[in-house]
Amino acid sequence: RRRRAAPVTWLLTTGTVSWSYATVPSWVSGTTYAIQSRSTDNANNVQSPPTANNFTFDTTPPTFGGLSSATAISDTQINLSWTAASDAVSAPGAIIYDISHSTTSGGCGAFTATYTTAAGATSYSAGPLTPGARYYYVVRAKDEAGNSDTNTVEKSARAWSTGWTGTRAGPWC
Repeated sequence: RRRRAAPVTWLLTTGTVSWSYATVPSWVSGTTYAIQSRSTDNANNVQSPPTANNFTFDTTPPTFGGLSSATAISDTQINLSWTAASDAVSAPGAIIYDISHSTTSGGCGAFTATYTTAAGATSYSAGPLTPGARYYYVVRAKDEAGNSDTNTVEKSARAWSTGWTGTRAGPWC
């Protein structure tokens, strides 16, 4: 959707390459807007034509079901996986995932990202970890505008103990 806004007044800035809106408009999340700017130098030469930029205003977080699985694959590594998030503005391939881990259940409640994936990832290999320790994970999706979902789906896995001999069949949780 493209919406043409009424003319507005911009703040005048001098000697800078940034500016801000004088009043906050009633923008609608998911709507594409066009902004034009024109510069004037110290000799009052006006840039022609004005610079035009389009942007999509986005305040809605992605829809994300959270972490699907946490599986130990060694004594120092746990693999995490999930289904890609969807978003009204960002493509699935542009969404990143913040991962929080803790050694206590519920420890990710005050969510702090420990790892961040590349855009579009649907898995992550966490490590190096302490052998034999149990880890709890929460994964949250973040769109290109920086909006994050707030899911609290927690999964856990225990890194294998060192000195193990034989065949392992997993996952162990």
